Amino acid sequence: KENRVADALSRRRHISTLITLRTQFKDEVKSASESDNYFQQVKVALVAEPNDERYKGFHFDNEGILRYENR
Repeated sequence: KENRVADALSRRRHISTLITLRTQFKDEVKSASESDNYFQQVKVALVAEPNDERYKGFHFDNEGILRYENR
């Protein structure tokens, strides 16, 4: 029974680490995209004309990350 408790606690730390890494990755993507010329071009176009055929499939998620067809 002691091993089960230890295993459960170690798994939780693993999950916490994954969540932290995922959050850091998203922050890095957001930061890098702000200085990316293509990102800026798509952002301006989507704000001005959301249905622009040149950028069909692109959208911003609820965190402001540019996505293409849910990727």
